[in-house]
Amino acid sequence: MTRLIMDLVNTILEVDQQQSTTANAAEINNSTQTTPIEDTVIDNEIDDGDDSGDGTLEHDGEDTDDDKQGIIRTVPNAHLVFKRQNPEGTFDELWIYNVSRDQMQSEVAIREKILSGTDIEINQLESEDGSQTAEMWTVGNVQFLYIMGLSN
Repeated sequence: MTRLIMDLVNTILEVDQQQSTTANAAEINNSTQTTPIEDTVIDNEIDDGDDSGDGTLEHDGEDTDDDKQGIIRTVPNAHLVFKRQNPEGTFDELWIYNVSRDQMQSEVAIREKILSGTDIEINQLESEDGSQTAEMWTVGNVQFLYIMGLSN
């Protein structure tokens, strides 16, 4: 669970850093100091782990997203942060959605739609056979729903 929270924090920090870098670049472009274009070197190269120098990556032909594995579901008013296969061969999902006192019924409806893709009942945190479990926690008005043990 701690790793999961740290992954979320790291993702938020990366986005913040990218936005900060973009803001800094805009400030530099708007500065009064100018240099001729021919003297400016822009390095757009991304370190993609390719050491061959030809700009291609060696892979098995499949483009995969480590955070979107298996069958991906969508639920209105909820965001699937990730779906990852764990070492046991089952899948874990992390969902995030907004909750507020005014919309308590919609929070239950969102949770019900997310859990409809599992064997877990709406008022439980574990399936009858114990193969699937769920954890919920709230930070401010954001609800996290972490489901473990999904078959796909």
